[in-house]
Amino acid sequence: MNSNIQRCPHDEENPYAQISNELIRDKSLSPNARWLAIYLLSNKDNWQISVQQIITHLDPHMKRKKVYAIIDELIEAGYMKRQQEKDGKHFKRVTYYISERPKFKKCLPRPLLREAQIEEALEGTQRTTIPKEQPSIKKQQPDAALADPLRSAGAGLPGKEKKRTETPLKSIYPCLECVDIPLSAKTQLTADYEEITVSQAIDWALNEKEYRKGFCATLRYGCKEGKKIEEEPKKMTVYEELCKSFKNYEYYNNAECILTPDVVAFSRGMKNEHIKLDKFFSWEKFQNMCISFGIPFQRGKHKQ
Repeated sequence: MNSNIQRCPHDEENPYAQISNELIRDKSLSPNARWLAIYLLSNKDNWQISVQQIITHLDPHMKRKKVYAIIDELIEAGYMKRQQEKDGKHFKRVTYYISERPKFKKCLPRPLLREAQIEEALEGTQRTTIPKEQPSIKKQQPDAALADPLRSAGAGLPGKEKKRTETPLKSIYPCLECVDIPLSAKTQLTADYEEITVSQAIDWALNEKEYRKGFCATLRYGCKEGKKIEEEPKKMTVYEELCKSFKNYEYYNNAECILTPDVVAFSRGMKNEHIKLDKFFSWEKFQNMCISFGIPFQRGKHKQ
């Protein structure tokens, strides 16, 4: 049986966006990348949105790292361009441009952690925006200084070009990914403490009833002091406790003891009594059985 897909009509009552088929059918892009590009291009001209708003919109289907990975894919394919403004030694603004055609110069994707740190550094100053490119705007050539903000002071001078070195960033511990604290705090904890210490401190902090200085401060204190949840001593089973006072096939006041993980019994002549070691077991019943055989017993203090 054949199945067909029929398109519903679109008009003023059913608004739609006009997107280039080149983008929609570009097999070099992942479905997620095509969707994000179409979503951004479907809005009006001069429309702007922050990366954080996109992350909030896609939650819980996509997380922060996934969104930045998709943006990096679009940049690498030439559909998006990242432009960074720098004020002295500090990042001032990051602007993204998006196009229906792969018109921007292709570049390698940036590490996700580095991009997230740049985004966090901009919080409290100016929000990162993604303006939709207007059709009349020509292709923009990225400024050399903006395209590479990490260039050394001597770069570009004849005979004085210096080698650029960048210290690789250490990925944050997996146990910190779902913890609601700033990314800078996660990075600092990863750099200062072992993963087992951080993991134990998270469990300890989550069980604290009060956060006098906030959860982040509590977690820092827990890592510094090596806090962890103290394990409760293992509770002995009834069989293990009885084994401390009685032994299988031993005699107590001329009564033979039968002790297994399932039952405890005493036998003397024709007299036999037993108690199952199940959920209905009670120490009171066992005490009465010992009394009937004349066997003195106190929990943990049995004497033959």
